Amino acid sequence: MPNGDPGAISLSFVIPARNEAAMIAATIASIHRHAAGWHHEVIVVDDASGDDTAALAREAGAVVVAGTGAGIGANRNVGAALASGRILVFLDADVELTAAWQARMPAVCTALAGEPRLITGSHCDIPDQAGWLERYWFAAFARERGSRHVGSGHMVINTAFFRELGGFDPSLETGEDYELCARARRQGAAVVNDIALRVVHKGFPRRLGAFIRREAWHGRGDFRSWHALIHSRVAVLTVVFLAAHLAGIAALFAGWAGGVVAAVAVVAAVLIASSIRKYAGQPLRVLAVNALIFYCYYLGRGLAALRRLDPRGARHARVAQGVRG
Repeated sequence: MPNGDPGAISLSFVIPARNEAAMIAATIASIHRHAAGWHHEVIVVDDASGDDTAALAREAGAVVVAGTGAGIGANRNVGAALASGRILVFLDADVELTAAWQARMPAVCTALAGEPRLITGSHCDIPDQAGWLERYWFAAFARERGSRHVGSGHMVINTAFFRELGGFDPSLETGEDYELCARARRQGAAVVNDIALRVVHKGFPRRLGAFIRREAWHGRGDFRSWHALIHSRVAVLTVVFLAAHLAGIAALFAGWAGGVVAAVAVVAAVLIASSIRKYAGQPLRVLAVNALIFYCYYLGRGLAALRRLDPRGARHARVAQGVRG
């Protein structure tokens, strides 16, 4: 049996949520269904939802507490501080467990008992009824074995180790999971993306506009400082992408055809190289489609960079994170 002491809580699921009424009940139901073999608790950290998220979470059997308003990492920390389980399972409100997760989890619990300084979990998989963007962009990422970080949309970690690390950095608007994994690796911890521990993300964008907005939000952490920028390959490539566009526009107005061609070549090189690196081993069709999707990816990340150049936007971001300027 997965449980040790039958009276103790083994797993604590922590779910930050804001206006997730459409999905929160199904997420919690999947936990009760697939974690039935463990004594578990579900803690939903509701960040001032304007819908029925809190009420639906309580009805589904979760403990609901108020968020901080200081960002998703801070809200995850609130839930983790209240957790009673030996193992923390961080989930996004639109991520559901599966039968494969249930079958794999006993081995994961054994691994965590033998190696307390381990961060595991998995990249979220696409639903069975997925759209074309999900199938081309997100499906391969879910099965990536060599990742050096695990997203907090589905992260599994010993509670004691999480607290030893000091939790997520509450000053980060996004990217708190990547920073935690990097910090843990510097302390000698192992980070393992376990593709057998399958969960399904029901909230992946299905349209390019939503995808661009998603990346504009995810990219904010890469441009919070010069140190963050130069240590992020994606941020550096985003700067190259933006600079090539600006140079191409300048060359166009100057009537310099060679400059326009060079700028287009640089952008194409960034897109093709990024697709080959991320989707190595995939069919040529997948590489070609994802090279085009990468244009929208870097466009979204570029919007995050431009937002940081606006002093009002940067100041508002700090206030939203609860950070003094």
